[in-house]
Amino acid sequence: TLRYMPETSARLIALETGEIDICADPDPLDLERVRGTDGLELQSYVGTSIQSLAMNYKKEPFNDQNLRLAMAYGINVQELIDVVRLGEAQPCLSLWGWNQYGYNGTTPYGYDPEKAKEYLAAAGYSESNPFSFKLSVSAGERKSCGELIQAQLKEIGVNVEIVEFDTAGLSTSTTNGEHEACLYGCGMNIFGDDSRRLICPGTGVNKSHYDNAEVNELMDLAVAELDDTKRTEYYHEVQQILHDDGAYVPLYSSNGFFAVKEGTGGIDYYPTSHHDMSNVYIIEQ
Repeated sequence: TLRYMPETSARLIALETGEIDICADPDPLDLERVRGTDGLELQSYVGTSIQSLAMNYKKEPFNDQNLRLAMAYGINVQELIDVVRLGEAQPCLSLWGWNQYGYNGTTPYGYDPEKAKEYLAAAGYSESNPFSFKLSVSAGERKSCGELIQAQLKEIGVNVEIVEFDTAGLSTSTTNGEHEACLYGCGMNIFGDDSRRLICPGTGVNKSHYDNAEVNELMDLAVAELDDTKRTEYYHEVQQILHDDGAYVPLYSSNGFFAVKEGTGGIDYYPTSHHDMSNVYIIEQ
């Protein structure tokens, strides 16, 4: 029996009281609570959902490459993982899922506030002319992430105003291109062309509204290419262009968790979060 319970706290309470046997996606703040509760177990997997900062490529001033790169080098991703995810995530080294065909995890930005300030200066901003922008987020983890990014960018002289939406409102606003920048997540499947949703025009997932003719052509060439080596080269080239252009700032891929009744097994976990529950069993204690 599957039950839809949107509130993470309600799901966990239902597990603790024996009302359910498996609680999907408990809140990160409750993981230690699960680990410390007799009769419960915490099972985990490494996910491929990419959390990222998407800057609206079609809206000034984020059409300036220098400004986008300033944001990329001004964000401390490891601090986001440690504070927001309590260490339960992996840094994204490219705008590609680690389990995705063609992944080339050799292009992380790294936290470099001095380089960020240099790019800010190249974009025409300084202490006497500071840059300010609005960051659209949804509630919960992304709001917490946004608030920490707000503090980090303050250190390089950038002022961030947090604008909170409900999930549906954020999706609609960013799809319509009304935002300046937003925090968003995208679950990546295993095939290389899946990144087209993020980086090519005409999709609701392309939250940066990125449109690069060279990238579009390379993606078309890759999906039609039969030679694995050549197709992989196309995808590696795309990832390097995205990195150099500051199309997005990839942040982290969260570890996924299921809190379960002790003795529960048989769940086949997949990085894409499309798990196989057909062989679940529970050994009565």
